[in-house]
Amino acid sequence: LKRDNDQVRTSEGSDMLKALSVAADQLTVTGAKKIFVLGNGIQTKGAIQMQEPGQFPKSESSARLLALGLKGIGEIPDFNGAEVSWYGIGEVDGVNQSLSEKAATSLESFWKQVIELGNGRVGEFCALCGAGAPHKATSAQKGRGRTCKGGG
Repeated sequence: LKRDNDQVRTSEGSDMLKALSVAADQLTVTGAKKIFVLGNGIQTKGAIQMQEPGQFPKSESSARLLALGLKGIGEIPDFNGAEVSWYGIGEVDGVNQSLSEKAATSLESFWKQVIELGNGRVGEFCALCGAGAPHKATSAQKGRGRTCKGGG
């Protein structure tokens, strides 16, 4: 939340690629490296702006093409073998906002592609963790990582 006396300049929007790049750059230790992300995965500024037409992955194949395009222009961070776990993926706020199951699956696929293309390892991916009160998973959510099972 922005406060009047903040020392760091802030701006609206979400640049997940930049955040992942900063996190990866901070991993200077030897041995196992892990990055934990808490966010919905919808990037709204930076190299890709998912609110714009054609920039939200609509299928797993378009997720792959989008990720490959970002790699082609040097926008995928180098994870140097770090494991990336993501919580809250695909969850959105508001009463009238939601992602379809297909859109959520495509978004998850996109970020997994980004991690793998950036020399990272996919850890746990979960939508329902960190998204308000604990939920019971629906049958459609079971088996695709949205219930906090291991990644991959």
